[in-house]
Amino acid sequence: IRIQAALSVAADREIATVKFSRQQVNTTLGVTTKHQAAACIAERFSEIKDVFPRKRTLGTSEDPRMNIFDAISFALTVLLRL
Repeated sequence: IRIQAALSVAADREIATVKFSRQQVNTTLGVTTKHQAAACIAERFSEIKDVFPRKRTLGTSEDPRMNIFDAISFALTVLLRL
């Protein structure tokens, strides 16, 4: 729902958008999981290495800090694919 709302706002303001799947992001970064993508990003950007979340275990929620790494992974995908 949030994605659709953001796309709607972008369309109203005539802002171009691009959508990538998690698989496309992982392929671009050369990884197979979100955690591997986050680890790759933490290695490249030492400024955020200290907030790199522990690997999620079965039955635990995703660490909210993973959002930082998700955003960067999608930004890198845009830069590397366009």
